[in-house]
Amino acid sequence: MSAAGASTAAVDDTDGVTDGAGPAEESGVVSPIAYQRKRSSTGGSNRKRSKSEAAQASKEFEDEQKEELRQIPEIAEQYDVMEVIGSGTFSTVFKVRINRAYQARERKKKKKPGDGKMHFRALKRIVFGCHPKRIEREIECLKRLEGKHHVVPITQVVRQKDSVVLVLKYFEHEPFQDYKDDLDLRQIAEYMQALFDALAHVHSHGIIHRDVKPTNFLYHRRHGKFLLVDFGLAQMAGKGGDDGAVLKPAKYRALSSGVRGRHTLGVRGYLSSREDKRRELIAARAGTRGFRAPEVLFKCVNQSPAIDIWSAGVILLSFLSGRSPFFLSNTDTDAIVELARTFGAKQLQEAARTFGKEMLIGRGCLKPGKDDRPFEEPMDLRKVCEGLRPADNPLDVDEVAYGFLRDCLTLDPMKRCSAQAALQHPFLVS
Repeated sequence: MSAAGASTAAVDDTDGVTDGAGPAEESGVVSPIAYQRKRSSTGGSNRKRSKSEAAQASKEFEDEQKEELRQIPEIAEQYDVMEVIGSGTFSTVFKVRINRAYQARERKKKKKPGDGKMHFRALKRIVFGCHPKRIEREIECLKRLEGKHHVVPITQVVRQKDSVVLVLKYFEHEPFQDYKDDLDLRQIAEYMQALFDALAHVHSHGIIHRDVKPTNFLYHRRHGKFLLVDFGLAQMAGKGGDDGAVLKPAKYRALSSGVRGRHTLGVRGYLSSREDKRRELIAARAGTRGFRAPEVLFKCVNQSPAIDIWSAGVILLSFLSGRSPFFLSNTDTDAIVELARTFGAKQLQEAARTFGKEMLIGRGCLKPGKDDRPFEEPMDLRKVCEGLRPADNPLDVDEVAYGFLRDCLTLDPMKRCSAQAALQHPFLVS
């Protein structure tokens, strides 16, 4: 387990959308960024904090978290807390070592000889205030999946009053940014094959991960090992809305996109209206910005495991283009415009209609952009990737790989490939 075991950026408690630090401060456990902001605001100074001050704030945060974990008797007896390796609104993850004395006692009880090795675990402490159903769902998902097919195994759950701690496998790995530009096409295919093997296993149990991204799919290059982690946002398929935001569909309004500074979209169904007497709509929005599928951005109620396939496709897009994150929008509306600009506004309109949404396009959007391409026409993903790829680090990519990329990034979730079908694709088989 690692820093990816908890969201590395703060996540909004209402809908699980990765955002900046802030809501974490309300939950009792804050991330280093939120902790630093809190100290700055109480000091009454708006000046930028130096690197040394930021490092000090991070250290104080880590020390407080480790001390709080040590106050749990069962944890203190069994583990030596080493360091914080990840933090988010919902949880903080620690690297711990199994206490040698405890290990010796257990082996003596079982009459097993010691192996003389140090054994590590990842402890995910879920913060006070996290909904019990969310905690129960994460534990149930991990137990069902049994640590098979590159899914992180859970070995123990500890509860002390309001503290819940999941004991997980510790997994040594490299940060995505350290290897994303170094893998050749064969190694990328191996990475994607392992990811889709994990997703096929997850989906076969009726589970949607909802937060597939590089920091949640860990990779140890030297050992060729992979691990899918962080099921904090996972849900059972067919139960969309468990973590949803309450939305009241309205007519529409034009919203500024912020993309290229000139395009606007009117998106039907996002704003509340006093005149609108229709029933409230509940739709799941959990996930990380830049990796959420079109049906999530459009607040589609009936979401399926296809949202994980889209996220995996975005990871492949990052590999082929050398750009990560590939999509950079901060809001849902900007993200929709970004998809329209990439995959074609008319194609996105048609996809939206398949899940009961209507997207209105302003006339200004139909004008050519800087590349002289009308807004409604899709980009050629091959040209996009080749154009973004650094000239000094080219990647020889065949059409089979781009065909697989298009299968994953199909706007209509009903036509998007499944994880099981993806494993049969020539790109992963060869």
